[in-house]
Amino acid sequence: MPEKKKFTARSIAGAIEREIVEEAVAEGVKLPSAAKLASRYGVSVKTADRALNRLAEKGFISRVRGGGNFVRANRGKEDQIHVGITWCSIFDSIASLETNPTNVFMEELCRLLTEHKIDFRIFFDRFGPVESLGARLKKYDVIVIPAGLRLFDSKALENTAAKVILYGDDSPAPGPWHQVVYDYRPGMTAALAWFKARKWRKFFLPGWESVTVRSRQRSLIECGLKLGFREEDFRICYAENAVQGSSVMVGSRCAEAFLEEKLFDHVIFSVSDFFTYGMFDVFRRRGLVYGKDFQLVSYDNFQRYLGMPVESLDVTAVTHPLAAHARAVVEMIEDVTRKQECGYFRTYTTPATEFVVREPRHEKENSK
Repeated sequence: MPEKKKFTARSIAGAIEREIVEEAVAEGVKLPSAAKLASRYGVSVKTADRALNRLAEKGFISRVRGGGNFVRANRGKEDQIHVGITWCSIFDSIASLETNPTNVFMEELCRLLTEHKIDFRIFFDRFGPVESLGARLKKYDVIVIPAGLRLFDSKALENTAAKVILYGDDSPAPGPWHQVVYDYRPGMTAALAWFKARKWRKFFLPGWESVTVRSRQRSLIECGLKLGFREEDFRICYAENAVQGSSVMVGSRCAEAFLEEKLFDHVIFSVSDFFTYGMFDVFRRRGLVYGKDFQLVSYDNFQRYLGMPVESLDVTAVTHPLAAHARAVVEMIEDVTRKQECGYFRTYTTPATEFVVREPRHEKENSK
């Protein structure tokens, strides 16, 4: 009769590590307790506990006191992947804000990549690629770029061995890449239904001629049509001669058009908080009060991501799913770098589901 194998803390940790890596056990999966592992391998609970500690030290699991042991990463050092990320700053800024809320996406992305033990480098491109995209493709297993930048080096993407992931777009863009896109419709539908229940039938849509704005506004109108609104219920206002890159200025000029045409029977549906800031600046100077003199719902909802800003948009809003978008990008990186190839380009969607109704300040004061 063969001698029964004796397990040590090292061999138990190695066995569990191989199981996590080879079977690509997902992050967050709960592992058996030290007591159950001790029973499985025929060792003491103390030995099993040391094995779990080894796994925690190597970054494969997290140990939560009183909660259990959870998978944290499913790659060994020899399987580490290298990711190059292109990040474009937005042109607008609000001096009174203490932080730029759009950075939430990149901050969350970096946190998750670090947690997943994925090696990465960020390229900061404000006006275009700071170096050839083709050169980057040779250095990294995965390139993560804003959807708009594919236009600069689209030819470089056609025959590269690197995986390319586009992020930050409003709809899938056909091409040799994977993509993570936003879906505004759940939040927009909730907002339109809320106003419909309150007998509001007309909407004013501020903006300017850009692919992103047109896409968001088109999605909004399509949601409205499904709820029984008519195409003519949505009045689009594009600011003429707006300063390129200044969405705040766009909002200001649209606010002036709104007032000039006396469209107070329209709910303003702004598809960007920057438009909203510009409109509020004009309305405040005219002495108009939100919720009393005009109705407005804003998409982006920067307030959702700001701690204690100097000035916030305390308005009814649909939340831009920035953090969820970052999680989807990391999930796609993990997916496209698995050993199993599925032979197709993936598209993940991050829906904007949060619709927040905020009571106007004048109503709050009257209720006190």
